[in-house]
Amino acid sequence: MNHLSIAAAAALLLGACANTDTAEIARVASVSATVAAVNPTTRAVDLTTDEGETIRLTAGPEMRNFDQIEPGDVATLEIYGSVMVQVAGVDAPAEPQTLAVLGRAPDGARPGALAGVVTIATLEFVSYDPETFMAALILPDGEPIAVPVQPEMRPFDTARTPGERIEVTFSDAVALIVDPA
Repeated sequence: MNHLSIAAAAALLLGACANTDTAEIARVASVSATVAAVNPTTRAVDLTTDEGETIRLTAGPEMRNFDQIEPGDVATLEIYGSVMVQVAGVDAPAEPQTLAVLGRAPDGARPGALAGVVTIATLEFVSYDPETFMAALILPDGEPIAVPVQPEMRPFDTARTPGERIEVTFSDAVALIVDPA
């Protein structure tokens, strides 16, 4: 887990919390596009969105049923992300924990794939400055960071005490499904 990922997740969490003990935000986005061209040699697929944008994807060898993709098919990309923060319990992990999930379509089914990552990190709360709306935290490796605090987060921050541990969980997932025209 890199420091930037942990800091970004912490900033998102600190901006979304209204509860003084725990909070979560989640976002889901969906994009559909029409398959414009397929190159079986390079496994490249050109997609055209409803807005006329062109997107080129390259399918790795692990993608099953690639040979079923044809121009005119509809590709749907679903993107999910969530971030949760809570006061860390005594069993909170000392080191960041990451779980990756990968899935692919069964043989003979329509082409599709899923990839996801869940990461949990425990940070130490140092302080909150109500004049600058910044919170100071310490990453698991001891590196200090400062993150902006949105108005919705102020109850969480004002309820924290220096040295308190905060558990941050963030999840990201992407799914791609290709349906016939």
